[in-house]
Amino acid sequence: MVSLVTAYANKAVTVLWGLIWGILIFGESITINKLVGVVIIVVGIVVVVRSDDH
Repeated sequence: MVSLVTAYANKAVTVLWGLIWGILIFGESITINKLVGVVIIVVGIVVVVRSDDH
């Protein structure tokens, strides 16, 4: 079973999927700001999930 903290943190991965689908479907461009935002969110998810495992 997945804890609520882990499940809620992984919900933020939708930002990454939004970036991918925006590129593939809508032809959006990747900017440095978008990449930095996605990296910050993914790092935050990793920190929360790792802290929940201990």
